[in-house]
Amino acid sequence: STDDTVKNFATAATLAGMTSLKTQAWTYANANIVATNAPSQGQPMTVTLNVPGMDLSGARIVWEAQGAEPSYGSSFTFTPTNYGSAWIEAEANWPDGRRVFAVTNFFAVNSLPTVSVTASVPNAQIGTTNYGVFTFTTASPVTNAITINFTMAGSAVKWDDYRTPNGDMPQTIVIPKGASSTNLVIKAIGNETGANPETILLTLNTDPSYNLGSQYFTTMNITTNYVATTNSTGGGTTNSTGGGSTTNSTGGGSTTNSTTTTYTNAVWVDDALPAGASGTSDGGDTWNWVTTSPAPFSGTKAHQSANAAGLHEHYFNYASQRLAVNTGDKVFAYVYLDPASPPSEVMLSWNDANGSWEHRAYWGTNSIGYGSNGTSSRYYAGALPATGGWVKLEVPASAVGLEGQTLQGMDYALYNGKATFDYAGKSALGSTNSTSSGGTTNSANWTSAQKLAASVHVDSAAKVSATSGMKLNWSAATGDVYAIAYKSNLTDTTWTTIATNLTGSAAMSWTDTSSTNVPQRFYIIYKTN
Repeated sequence: STDDTVKNFATAATLAGMTSLKTQAWTYANANIVATNAPSQGQPMTVTLNVPGMDLSGARIVWEAQGAEPSYGSSFTFTPTNYGSAWIEAEANWPDGRRVFAVTNFFAVNSLPTVSVTASVPNAQIGTTNYGVFTFTTASPVTNAITINFTMAGSAVKWDDYRTPNGDMPQTIVIPKGASSTNLVIKAIGNETGANPETILLTLNTDPSYNLGSQYFTTMNITTNYVATTNSTGGGTTNSTGGGSTTNSTGGGSTTNSTTTTYTNAVWVDDALPAGASGTSDGGDTWNWVTTSPAPFSGTKAHQSANAAGLHEHYFNYASQRLAVNTGDKVFAYVYLDPASPPSEVMLSWNDANGSWEHRAYWGTNSIGYGSNGTSSRYYAGALPATGGWVKLEVPASAVGLEGQTLQGMDYALYNGKATFDYAGKSALGSTNSTSSGGTTNSANWTSAQKLAASVHVDSAAKVSATSGMKLNWSAATGDVYAIAYKSNLTDTTWTTIATNLTGSAAMSWTDTSSTNVPQRFYIIYKTN
């Protein structure tokens, strides 16, 4: 028992204090744990303690292992109960007070297949046959068919927003005998929440018939009501370069000038904490301001984490200099991942004026247990960025529940490894203006969310001829007024308005004559009245 162990230590210390050993200097001894057979789940495993140069015959050896009761003796036999990594510890005590300690980790294998999942096609487009695909894989073909269980969460609503092309939405899928993968195809059918994009978080469940691989969850995006079109001419570029440049296009007999929406950075943390803030840390971190290794991204200082195992973080709170976050804003921080000791996960968290830290985004593995995965309290923002350079980590404020909030604190957390942070704040949504032959309309100033909320279904899109632009067709209500916007890439954060003041009739069509020499565009049609 623990009491007996404490008593034995006390007795040994007393005996050592009564002999010449009480003045003997401490020396270092190497100790290691040796296994007589490979670790395997459900199979007995025997280990011994080896201390070169020391006689263990008179020592009392205490053994502990993950999932096993403590034991005493020159060897230790136990049975790993779970697949995966675990630990063994041994401590030897001599009557004269000498002690050695050893610990080792091992990985218990079994004969079961190990299952992983990825979003091999990570985007599903509403109202089209551009389906998303989840792919379930094993390292080698399975000898018998296995049924994989999973759960689906995220901001998208199952059944209402997505299902399979067959109209069902299973919670299991089978990898057939002799195969090493299978696909789950997802058809996007709606957007109940109005988020852009909506997300589907698929997580594998544990099961006695298989092991979970390191990639046991993945995310798919549902994008809202646009038509992807690719011109056959190819090789061309758009006239719009962003950052305030203008694209001119002629359509429907009128000329429309549209200015790309821009974002302006509002800095909150740079070279020092915000006024009034109190900094603290956990897990071995400190607020370590550095001027070199690496050179700061902005200003003269950056703040650097410790190089530590597991969760370690530094954060501040109660800033009197607060940051107001508006609808459509993004929140960000710059990070430099140490190339010699990169973390496996980076998590940014924000504390609102009500004292809630339930606003988090993470990149990399899902190892930090704060919040609930798939929600604004633990939002998966993607894979870790590249090491050895400054990278902007940025998420929509809506994804972490910060629109309309005022911030007073921020947390920088890592799992394993080392990183340096700098220049944090928000990207504020700028306004745009759009003028057409029908006059000026404020609809061009709408945010992406507003445009998506008012979007209508595109019935068809096609090129009229090899040299013409894309012709869009949609059903309209007489008297309604419509506008059209586009993106050059799905990853673009804003829609560029290209046509406005299109008065509705029973069947509407419009041709984008500016798209004749662009490789691709994605369109949205939205109602402005």
